[in-house]
Amino acid sequence: MQQHRHKVLLRFAHLLFWAVFLYGSAHAQQRMRYTQYLLNTFLTNPAVTGVEPYADVRAGFAQQWVGFKGAPRSVYLTANKGLYTRNIQGEDIILNSLPAHGRGKVGPTSTILPGETKIGAGEGPNFHMGVGLQLFSESTGPIAYNGLTGSFSAHLKLVGKLRMGLGASMEMLNYRLNPATIEMLNDNDIALATNRVSLLLPSLNAGVVFYTPRFFLAAASRQVLQNRIEINPANPVISGLEIHYFAQAGMRVKLAENILLTPSLAVRTVSAAPPSIDLSLQGAYKDLLFLGMTYRHQDALAWMAGFRFNQNFRLDYAYDYTTTSLGKFNSGSHSIVLSVCPGYGKTGGRRYFW
Repeated sequence: MQQHRHKVLLRFAHLLFWAVFLYGSAHAQQRMRYTQYLLNTFLTNPAVTGVEPYADVRAGFAQQWVGFKGAPRSVYLTANKGLYTRNIQGEDIILNSLPAHGRGKVGPTSTILPGETKIGAGEGPNFHMGVGLQLFSESTGPIAYNGLTGSFSAHLKLVGKLRMGLGASMEMLNYRLNPATIEMLNDNDIALATNRVSLLLPSLNAGVVFYTPRFFLAAASRQVLQNRIEINPANPVISGLEIHYFAQAGMRVKLAENILLTPSLAVRTVSAAPPSIDLSLQGAYKDLLFLGMTYRHQDALAWMAGFRFNQNFRLDYAYDYTTTSLGKFNSGSHSIVLSVCPGYGKTGGRRYFW
């Protein structure tokens, strides 16, 4: 009897989930939510494109709500790099950038030429640009997004070590819907098409970030064009890609000689849906071992761990435990990110947060 009751509850949860998700395709969360946003900010904010001088390549996989049929999952590959030339002269790393007035000798054996900057702790060129690419596939039950994104950014030194980054990215999305995988009470419901749907939708994202080696404040918007999604021509209600807003803030605190703590806040909003608020605390030991946890308001708790194998390779893992009633029907969420950063060690390592 208890097993039968559990099956009934699970089936009801599935039906409720798809009812809410399909209705919410017009006015709710449509894109994947990533727990490791400090490692994945490039996925959601094009302003951080090319913030570091080395090439940054990352492959990631996320599975939400394991054990829940049709739960969201994603896989992605990203790459971005700053557009300035690096030359190595002895032990000095020189970056070709815009001309800077008044530069001269910086040491007894090294000289900064006009239009070049020596990288030190938190230093860099007065201005540089960045480019990046993303390949991704996101799916939730019968709905899937495959996409290719190209990003461009411009980074400007404001005052002291404070910098501003502005970025934009253009996506080409392949939106797909398979009605055959949906169990409907009314087979003639005009909210769905009778055949598979496959649409090509251009999408525009934009972002801004203010940052130093010790703090950051970022904001971004996704799907600015708000493209229409016409699943069935006979349906008078046309849904679309809704704008998603994403804001982040955080700072670094030096707890000891080899230990850094990063408390941070992230807020995600989309039309007609309650905001998602994350409070996170991450720690790093000697840039080798990374531990952290996140509290997502009225949703989940997450634990994160990472390890740098050498100067070029890093592996990170996160586990989310659902704190809502939905947790009865799943065993949590998992995500993993592999980072490959050629030139990481030669440029002094990761200066910022992404």
